Amino acid sequence: MGQRDAAERNAQEILSGLDGQTRDLLGSMESLAGSLSSDLAGVQAGLGAVQEALESGLGHLAGALAEGFGAIVRQQATLQAALKRLIEIAETPEHTKALENFRHALYSVQRELWDEAGEYLDAAITGDQYSKGYKLDWHFHWVRGQLLARPRATTGVG
Repeated sequence: MGQRDAAERNAQEILSGLDGQTRDLLGSMESLAGSLSSDLAGVQAGLGAVQEALESGLGHLAGALAEGFGAIVRQQATLQAALKRLIEIAETPEHTKALENFRHALYSVQRELWDEAGEYLDAAITGDQYSKGYKLDWHFHWVRGQLLARPRATTGVG
């Protein structure tokens, strides 16, 4: 029985050694898992901070872009209106002169200077020595109609 006892003791020692090594290995694995878990928590916290910073930065960027584009649109509208007016003036100097004559005609009508009003309306519509006139503006013709339709004094003078 001596060999059998020795073999059992050796087996017991090997099992005892394996048992200790297994416990050590499990302890190391638990320690590593705890370390990885805390490292992972740190990484998650860092990513959360990065995400907050990105969201905040994107929010500020979106606000700045909206404000900037709004300013561009407002400036473009102003420039477009000014450009439209300049094109009108540049394309139709006759119309500009006709409008000036029309304003003089209205001034004359307000002061009941009927002959002068008629002369200015004729210049606005058919032109004078300075311009060709502008026949397409209905305002000119409407005022001429009002001028011709007005009641006349019965003094015998036209």
